[in-house]
Amino acid sequence: MKVKACPFCGGSPRVELGSRAIINNESTKVCFVRCSFCNARSGRVDLRDYGVTSQSKQAFEDVIKRWNKRAESERSEREYNIEYK
Repeated sequence: MKVKACPFCGGSPRVELGSRAIINNESTKVCFVRCSFCNARSGRVDLRDYGVTSQSKQAFEDVIKRWNKRAESERSEREYNIEYK
């Protein structure tokens, strides 16, 4: 599968498949895409949702599809005010 460059820095991404995480106070394995340069990452996918505990081709493909999804250009041009408190 083709993976788009990082939307923040243009760096090359990699899939981390089978990384340990704590979800709902339980240890599990997850996969996600992480930029090799700036460490930006996609949301995690819990491998238990795919009926496996170590690796899943479907989870691998799903997390890449999520990473590759970009906001429409009109939305990506929006600006928001954020106040420091």
